[in-house]
Amino acid sequence: MKFLAITLIVHRPDPVTGVQKSTHDRFREVLDNALLAEELGFDGFGVGERHERPFISSSPTLVLSHVAALTKRIRLFTAVTTLSLLDPVRAYEDYATLDHLSEGRLDLIIGKGNGAAQRDLFHVTPEDQWDRNAESYEVFRKIWRQDKVTADTRFRPPLTDAEVWPRPYQQPVRVWHGRATSKESVDLAARYGDPLFSANVTNPMEPYAELIRHYRERWEFYGHEPARIAVGAGTAGIYVAPTSQEALAAYRPIFEANLAFFKKAGLPVVFETLEDFVERSSALIGSPQQVVDKVHRYHEQFGHTVVHLHADAGGLPESQHRASLELFQSKVAPCCAARSPTRRSLGAPCFRHHRSLRSPSVSDISLGVLDLVPISSGSTAADALRNSLDLAQQAERFGYARYWFAEHHLNPGVAGTSPAVVLALTASATSTIRLGSGAVQLGHRTALSTVEEFGLLDTLHPGRFDLGLGRSGGRPPGQPATPLSTATPVVDGRTPNGLLIPPRFSFEHLLGSPRIALQRRLLLLPGAESQDYAEQIDDILALLAGTYRSPEGVEAHVVPGEGADVEVWILGSSGGQSAEVAGGNGLRFAANYHVSPATVLEAVEGYRSFFQPSEFLDKPYVSVSADVVVAADDEAARELATGYGPWVRSIRTAEGAIEFPTPQEARAHEWTDEDRTLVQDRLDTQFVGSPGRVADQLEQLQEATGADELLITTITHDHTDRVRSYELLAEEWRRRGHSFQ
Repeated sequence: MKFLAITLIVHRPDPVTGVQKSTHDRFREVLDNALLAEELGFDGFGVGERHERPFISSSPTLVLSHVAALTKRIRLFTAVTTLSLLDPVRAYEDYATLDHLSEGRLDLIIGKGNGAAQRDLFHVTPEDQWDRNAESYEVFRKIWRQDKVTADTRFRPPLTDAEVWPRPYQQPVRVWHGRATSKESVDLAARYGDPLFSANVTNPMEPYAELIRHYRERWEFYGHEPARIAVGAGTAGIYVAPTSQEALAAYRPIFEANLAFFKKAGLPVVFETLEDFVERSSALIGSPQQVVDKVHRYHEQFGHTVVHLHADAGGLPESQHRASLELFQSKVAPCCAARSPTRRSLGAPCFRHHRSLRSPSVSDISLGVLDLVPISSGSTAADALRNSLDLAQQAERFGYARYWFAEHHLNPGVAGTSPAVVLALTASATSTIRLGSGAVQLGHRTALSTVEEFGLLDTLHPGRFDLGLGRSGGRPPGQPATPLSTATPVVDGRTPNGLLIPPRFSFEHLLGSPRIALQRRLLLLPGAESQDYAEQIDDILALLAGTYRSPEGVEAHVVPGEGADVEVWILGSSGGQSAEVAGGNGLRFAANYHVSPATVLEAVEGYRSFFQPSEFLDKPYVSVSADVVVAADDEAARELATGYGPWVRSIRTAEGAIEFPTPQEARAHEWTDEDRTLVQDRLDTQFVGSPGRVADQLEQLQEATGADELLITTITHDHTDRVRSYELLAEEWRRRGHSFQ
């Protein structure tokens, strides 16, 4: 569960003291609260939009732009963008600009807006407000997704092949639909497959729960997968104190002052007493355990994954407000992360011993290296091999846990054709770092040759090797024919924590490639066929264990090889056969976000679903890979990563990986629309930037996948830049308290 701090920027006297801050000081307070939210580890900060008294939140884009400049990690939300009042073209321009300035940290929560004063100000009537909202969103959505837009509109001039700039940073942006109690209002969200954010502020739980149930019904009516649904919910107030008595005593003056204000203004009063307000509203007031229990009670009815809290003190002294948020983040938020109250032992305060149910402790996440032995333009295979040996030595010095070599063939720009040979050289040049294959391509190998090679390596350097196995190399890709559903919802291409899951890339065009056919013919002996993959894994495990028997009952004992102290891993890009073989045999599994980011969730979740405890593991163990380039700042990192696009294109066109180009050579490439389609998912999911930015993205990847460790692959044209990238990342990872072992 994720937590946002939001403000509507109410500007009226303090409900307790009666003192009203100046407009300038009130805006300054908003910025201070945003910095506090990031400091305390909140997942997002939201700014509302209102065009009437007592609010001064008429320009959330400007406020959020300032927040973006002051912060580095926290996501930025609107709460809500009143699209029924705005021209969708102008709204798009503002938010696309903000999307760039925040470097893709923007989420939108949209709504029709309410209040007679602002409706009059924008000439919107109660009769047409829903139609305006729907039309504005449809146009806004099209502009964000399409370079040229045609729209026949009722409330603004029509658009014909219109181009609107700037084009966005995120494609697409995640849009939540903020709703209160109208069933009509949730239909728009369900129709487009967008997440819903329930206001959940004014009334008791049931009206909001009914609205969310209706949203789920409409979601299925429109044919969306139930697993992809996402719901957020608001709260009516927050004050967490060490005990419930302290919380009630501190909040009572605020409640009574607000109650008097409502009665004087003639506004309806739903909760007459503080006790009723705490019991029946969504307000989170009490001890940490009481607040945990309440969040869980609402979760049982809503099934929500995101909660917003008030960012403003709202009548509390600043010191008390900060102490409340600190207590929430340290005692409440961790316990709610699992999202299910049934996961907590009854009677035990879960906030004392929280640990994620899917993921290891954050301090346990180690980093490894995946090396393709890339050849840079103007250099040779010999240069690449020398660079890889040097990088392995440096990675050992930096503290990386593993160093794996990939296997690829007929690629002009990759020298990593024989993992076992390179591993032997690397083992002699290093002393402590684990070494492995990522992966041996079993499609053109036998179980015996594989065990013999790694048995020989283990004999020379005992206990240091990982035997990573993959399907490819002589057999066709093994992805399932149709995408598999995942338990983790993906809305507008994002997981609940914001990790990008791009559209699925099809590798079908590679199957007819003459180069792929030639590779298969040259790797296999004439007339040979690849062994069934599951059988091959069984044979490898049996040969290592010394239990192999042929169908005729003949024993085989491999020397060296039998009893080798190697860790066996299965590498996979989907939830298909590789995930099944790894899970069914109780082996470690490495999922490839850097190769197939669209299928990483189905890969890790498929593996976990197939997992059976074994002599190797009693529970699943997952590594997830990522393409990374780190430099001192974002601009320098982007320059170093310039060659990545043409390099990926050469792979995806089946030409074979080219020598990695310089930034200047890469910029000379003339891109076609077809080229961009081939590489877009890889470009969008490469983590490029400063150490802090990339570490944030890696933590996001780990959280979304529940990975036990991460595998980093970095390619730059200059070897020095590549080494420095790994060094900067290691320094930042260690600074955040992560383990490397």
